[in-house]
Amino acid sequence: MIVSKQFTGLTVTLVVLVVVLLSLSSSLVYGTANDMSRFEARSSTTDNYEVGPNDFRISDMGPDGDPAFEAGSPFMAYNSTDNEYLVVWPGIDQDNGVVEIYGQRIDAATGQEVGPNDFQISQVASGDNSDMRAFGTDVVYNPLSNEYLVIWTGTTIINDPEPTIIPRLYGQRIDAATGAQLGENDFRIGDASDVTGPWPVVTYNSVADEYLVVWEGNLPADPTAEIIGQRLNVRGAPVTGNIFTISTMIPGGMDIAFNSTDREYVVVWDGFDPDIGEEIYGQLLDSSGVEIGADDFRISNFQVFPDLSFSVNSPAVVYNSTAQEYMVVWSGGLDDIIGINIEIYGQRLSPDGMELGEDDLLISTTGSVDPESSYVASLPALSYNSRNNEYLVTWEVDNFSIEMEDEEYEIFGQRLDGTTAAEIGIDDFRISDMGPEQDEAYNAFSPSIAYNGLNDEYLVVWSGDDNTGDLVGAEFEIYGQRLNAQPDVEPTPTPTQATPTTTPTSPATPTPMVTTTATVDPAVATATPTPPVATATADPRTTATPTPMVTVTPTPTPSVPPIGTSHIFLPLTIR
Repeated sequence: MIVSKQFTGLTVTLVVLVVVLLSLSSSLVYGTANDMSRFEARSSTTDNYEVGPNDFRISDMGPDGDPAFEAGSPFMAYNSTDNEYLVVWPGIDQDNGVVEIYGQRIDAATGQEVGPNDFQISQVASGDNSDMRAFGTDVVYNPLSNEYLVIWTGTTIINDPEPTIIPRLYGQRIDAATGAQLGENDFRIGDASDVTGPWPVVTYNSVADEYLVVWEGNLPADPTAEIIGQRLNVRGAPVTGNIFTISTMIPGGMDIAFNSTDREYVVVWDGFDPDIGEEIYGQLLDSSGVEIGADDFRISNFQVFPDLSFSVNSPAVVYNSTAQEYMVVWSGGLDDIIGINIEIYGQRLSPDGMELGEDDLLISTTGSVDPESSYVASLPALSYNSRNNEYLVTWEVDNFSIEMEDEEYEIFGQRLDGTTAAEIGIDDFRISDMGPEQDEAYNAFSPSIAYNGLNDEYLVVWSGDDNTGDLVGAEFEIYGQRLNAQPDVEPTPTPTQATPTTTPTSPATPTPMVTTTATVDPAVATATPTPPVATATADPRTTATPTPMVTVTPTPTPSVPPIGTSHIFLPLTIR
């Protein structure tokens, strides 16, 4: 249930302004449309986009029919050497309820699973402490070594002076050809930094053959939460130099991209500046991690009406090697007494961080069949298709059409031209179909996307609950859908996806497992109704707020620290 912010002492001027805003078709405010036939046309799954089986299942957490076993927000990387994907997620697969990071290799040409089923990557749980868990993961592919780097936030115990559970950052190298773990097991990242935000991100520098990891944390000399970065060599060891700060404000969700032409990075985040408000910001870094260009430059421009409350969060960014520019997308819109009306927006950026083209380009046009109700398009994912010079943006959304209930979430997408960012093809096409229509007990959340240039396809994955087989409501697993990158062209026939056979989970290293108490983040942020079930964590990847971020406070009794605010609640502690 959403509780809108209330205003007191509204002036006549503000009332007039609100009425005007309601009547405008301004992309900054709504982007709505009330053409019923348009909603009917867009809401149906677009068959000519889809390749292979519809909503094929990837994970098998625990026995079917038991919602205590589930899989949270997935992330994915494409392996151009073997034409495979690696999908990783936090999940509960053990009887004791331990949350760990799991992975599954997927054949990019067929969608079939490759190698061990749901293999365990992290070994966070130890001893008999039920509060140890792993969550907030990311993955990147290194074509020179043909391996992946998986990172995540995991809990550990420190004595300061009493035993206290705090989050730390970990990594694991994975052999892309076999799925075997390489090097040190669960190696630490950012030893000198506290981790105050649980959603780290990583990218690969193909020129220097190294990684850059960024996360929300603080340094011993500065307790303020900032965005922290560290360079790692291909073995996962720190490159010369200490960890460094990137932002100078309270940060929220973040993303990173590498510019192979100029050998630079851009880091983007949602943050709060006291002089501006909540917006999307960015910072350019040279290949050594040194800041270049404007400090914490502003990307979005939402705080244009000081008397109204606008929210922006969850940015994603990619580098366009053809146009030699960046594309940034985010979730944003009005979060006010008028209602919660959130869409997906985007902005092209030059290599030096200057805005290109239309300002705050409206990408989704979710709107609502009922113009007086709220709607939320959130957690966008973004991929660049170098073969066709296009982008594909995906997101989760509720209350989208006459076929969906008020709080029924599904995954939608939009193709964009790589030169102008103009929309291509069907507007806001539907990708997922979780459960029966008009049943809010079945949902799809947290999409991730990767492009496969060999087959000219995308793979979109998400965490969802479906009613196929013996599955029950609120039993979340990872699902996927292959998409034709050129849907107007007849796709090449591929083998039909067989029903996956669940095989025993293959943990990387036998490790004592303990029970974990799944926890729901109590913070309710600006934009999204709470899905009906939550056995583990709300997605921490999101909204920065005008109040300082939560930091870890030692307590006499070990307890899982607060993770921070979130605008979306998904079923897991692990989201």
